Amino acid sequence: MQVDAKSKELLYDGFSREGRGRAQYLRERHQREPGDKFTYPVVSSWEYGWKISDEMDSYGRPKHARTSTMKDSFYTRNGVPSIPSSD
Repeated sequence: MQVDAKSKELLYDGFSREGRGRAQYLRERHQREPGDKFTYPVVSSWEYGWKISDEMDSYGRPKHARTSTMKDSFYTRNGVPSIPSSD
Protein backbone atom coordinates (compact mmCIF):
# COMPACT_ATOMS: atom_id res chain seq x y z
CA MET A 1 0.00 0.00 0.00
CA GLN A 2 2.20 2.76 -1.36
CA VAL A 3 1.23 6.37 -0.64
CA ASP A 4 1.88 8.90 -3.38
CA ALA A 5 4.40 11.69 -2.85
CA LYS A 6 1.80 14.51 -2.81
CA SER A 7 -0.14 12.88 0.02
CA LYS A 8 3.04 12.13 1.92
CA GLU A 9 4.06 15.81 1.75
CA LEU A 10 0.78 16.77 3.45
CA LEU A 11 1.68 14.52 6.35
CA TYR A 12 4.80 16.51 7.22
CA ASP A 13 3.42 19.99 6.47
CA GLY A 14 2.43 21.69 9.73
CA PHE A 15 0.70 20.56 12.90
CA SER A 16 -2.56 18.66 13.33
CA ARG A 17 -3.68 21.16 15.95
CA GLU A 18 -3.74 23.81 13.20
CA GLY A 19 -5.66 21.53 10.84
CA ARG A 20 -2.57 20.71 8.81
CA GLY A 21 -0.11 17.85 8.92
CA ARG A 22 -1.67 14.54 9.89
CA ALA A 23 -5.20 15.98 10.06
CA GLN A 24 -4.93 17.37 6.52
CA TYR A 25 -3.42 14.10 5.28
CA LEU A 26 -6.28 12.06 6.74
CA ARG A 27 -8.91 14.41 5.27
CA GLU A 28 -7.32 14.09 1.84
CA ARG A 29 -7.10 10.29 2.05
CA HIS A 30 -10.72 10.09 3.23
CA GLN A 31 -11.88 11.82 0.02
CA ARG A 32 -10.30 9.17 -2.22
CA GLU A 33 -11.95 5.89 -3.21
CA PRO A 34 -10.55 2.64 -1.74
CA GLY A 35 -9.46 1.53 -5.21
CA ASP A 36 -7.25 4.62 -5.44
CA LYS A 37 -5.78 4.19 -1.96
CA PHE A 38 -5.04 0.47 -2.06
CA THR A 39 -3.72 -1.83 -4.79
CA TYR A 40 -5.89 -4.76 -3.69
CA PRO A 41 -8.88 -5.31 -1.34
CA VAL A 42 -7.63 -5.44 2.25
CA VAL A 43 -10.66 -7.29 3.63
CA SER A 44 -12.95 -9.77 1.90
CA SER A 45 -15.99 -7.48 2.09
CA TRP A 46 -14.21 -4.99 -0.18
CA GLU A 47 -14.25 -7.50 -3.03
CA TYR A 48 -17.89 -6.66 -3.71
CA GLY A 49 -17.79 -3.57 -5.85
CA TRP A 50 -13.98 -3.34 -6.03
CA LYS A 51 -13.12 -1.11 -9.02
CA ILE A 52 -16.81 -0.64 -9.76
CA SER A 53 -16.16 2.87 -11.08
CA ASP A 54 -14.42 1.31 -14.09
CA GLU A 55 -17.56 -0.65 -14.91
CA MET A 56 -19.99 2.19 -14.22
CA ASP A 57 -18.48 4.28 -17.03
CA SER A 58 -19.72 1.77 -19.61
CA TYR A 59 -23.33 2.00 -18.39
CA GLY A 60 -25.49 4.91 -19.36
CA ARG A 61 -29.00 5.99 -18.61
CA PRO A 62 -31.54 3.43 -19.84
CA LYS A 63 -33.31 4.43 -23.05
CA HIS A 64 -36.71 3.03 -22.15
CA ALA A 65 -36.78 3.46 -18.38
CA ARG A 66 -39.97 4.53 -16.71
CA THR A 67 -38.79 6.70 -13.85
CA SER A 68 -42.17 8.29 -13.23
CA THR A 69 -43.67 4.88 -12.40
CA MET A 70 -41.65 4.71 -9.20
CA LYS A 71 -42.40 8.30 -8.37
CA ASP A 72 -46.15 7.95 -8.91
CA SER A 73 -46.66 4.57 -7.28
CA PHE A 74 -44.26 4.50 -4.35
CA TYR A 75 -44.17 8.03 -3.01
CA THR A 76 -47.89 8.67 -3.07
CA ARG A 77 -49.30 5.32 -1.90
CA ASN A 78 -46.83 4.66 0.89
CA GLY A 79 -47.12 8.04 2.53
CA VAL A 80 -43.57 9.14 1.81
CA PRO A 81 -43.84 12.92 2.06
CA SER A 82 -41.67 13.95 -0.89
CA ILE A 83 -39.19 12.79 -3.44
CA PRO A 84 -35.66 12.92 -2.04
CA SER A 85 -33.56 15.62 -3.62
CA SER A 86 -30.38 14.79 -5.48
CA ASP A 87 -28.35 17.31 -3.43
